Amino acid sequence: MAGVEAGAEAARPPGCDFILIIDMSGSMSSFFPQAREFAAQMVQHFRIGMPDSRNRMALIPFGTGAQVAAPLGSTAQQLLQAIAGLHCLGGTNFAPPLHAAANQYERLGGVGQGRLVIFQTDGGNCDRGAGIAAARMLVDGRQAKVYAVAVGSDANMTQSAALVTGLPGRYDAAGKGTSLVRTLKDYQELVAEVGSIVATAARAT
Repeated sequence: MAGVEAGAEAARPPGCDFILIIDMSGSMSSFFPQAREFAAQMVQHFRIGMPDSRNRMALIPFGTGAQVAAPLGSTAQQLLQAIAGLHCLGGTNFAPPLHAAANQYERLGGVGQGRLVIFQTDGGNCDRGAGIAAARMLVDGRQAKVYAVAVGSDANMTQSAALVTGLPGRYDAAGKGTSLVRTLKDYQELVAEVGSIVATAARAT
């Protein structure tokens, strides 16, 4: 019986090592409830902890710096506890959470697992050069796909968000955007569009 169970486990399709990088900067402090709801819905959409799912998730909130609130392999309960504890972390620096995500894949990434980062922000990057370098290291060095979700209408924020994809030339300065960036008008829309964000990020190239 043990051999049959092992064979069935091996036959299951590979899962995704998913990392949610979520903006906890002071500029969005009025929208933390919506941000927490967005993150909690991600746990459900990626079916973390479900018997038929190999997906794993990590949570990295950021501001001036970054924290690994829940590492790859965390249970759904651990993720939800970390989400409930999200709080303001100051400014808006993109490099720290991108480096933290690369470190998660380096130390905890699963063999044969897909690698997807969803990077949500409502502000422009304050460490442009460092953020770009960190993004390209994550994409090229760890073979991860980074999908950016920009909330708001600030043009600088949208262009900065495009840079975290790590792929030069993917952003059209005329404002047409890229298949790796989603722009939303507010946090109500962020919560409402979780399913669409997950589906689009998974198939984006």
